[in-house]
Amino acid sequence: MVDAADELLDVESPSEALRQWVARLAQYAMTKHGLASALQVATSQAEEAFPDTYVPIVGALAKLIAAAEAVGSVRSGLSADDVILLFAGLWQMDPAADWQAQSARLYALVLGGLQTDRASN
Repeated sequence: MVDAADELLDVESPSEALRQWVARLAQYAMTKHGLASALQVATSQAEEAFPDTYVPIVGALAKLIAAAEAVGSVRSGLSADDVILLFAGLWQMDPAADWQAQSARLYALVLGGLQTDRASN
């Protein structure tokens, strides 16, 4: 997930890279059960509880947010720590259910809320 941020930024616009990264995060949360559990605990406790998981993931998200902010596609001043909490629903989903459709709806709502007024027009 950490390497994916740079890879996506190399080939996609910042806003598309952010969208694709979040889609991958949802997929990883469902297929890598340890990641979902670690992120759930890490976002409900201090980041010091899981620095090997939380810090790199939030760092990658911060890089994507900064790139999207630089081109004006997301609001300025967003905190990656706050944004990762907005995505907490991604690791609450049931992997046995239709998580793909539900996750797409969830991250579309969150990403829509992060956009600038200019980017949403």
